[in-house]
Amino acid sequence: MPNYVALIRGVAPSIENRNNAAILRALSTLDFAGLGSVLSSGNYVFTSALGSTAKLEALITNTLAKELLTIVRSQQQIQTLVDNNPLSGTPHGPGSYQLVTFFKHPMDPGFALPHHPEGKFFELVAVVDGALFTVSDNAPGRTVDTMAWLERHYTRDLTSRTPLTLQKILKRLQ
Repeated sequence: MPNYVALIRGVAPSIENRNNAAILRALSTLDFAGLGSVLSSGNYVFTSALGSTAKLEALITNTLAKELLTIVRSQQQIQTLVDNNPLSGTPHGPGSYQLVTFFKHPMDPGFALPHHPEGKFFELVAVVDGALFTVSDNAPGRTVDTMAWLERHYTRDLTSRTPLTLQKILKRLQ
C-alpha cells in the first residue's frame, strides 16, 4: 500500500479538538496503517489503499474539525520535493528562513520566478510539483509576512513546512 502524509493546518496544542492527540485519535478511526505524527505539528504519516490524494483529503476533512485544512501528498511527491529543492545548499535559519507552501488547488504564480515582491523581505523562488519554495530574510527587526502575502495573493487554502520538516516526513514515510 502507498504511503502518504496529511499536512494539516490549524493544529493548536491549546485547543482540545485541534491538538495532536485529538487529531491522532480521529485519524485512528480511519482505515490507515502505520499512522503516526512527525514533530507533533500537523504532519501525519500513514499507509492507505484508497489510492487518491483527493479522496484521502476528503475523508480526513470529514473526520476532523472543519476549521482544519488538510492537504495530502504521497511519499513520491515528498521525495520529488526533497530531490528537487531549489534552496538546497542555502543555509536555513536567521536571514534565510525557507518554506515550502502547499496549495489545496493548483496555483499559478502569475509572474516569472524567482520573484521578490516590492518592499517585502522574502522571495518566491520556484514551484516544484505544485509546491512553492520561498526564502525570507527574518533578521531581527524585520517583519516577514510571507504567509499573509500568499493568502492575500492566492488563497487561504494553503499550508507551509520547512524543507527540513519535509526531510523528516520523508524519513518516516520510508
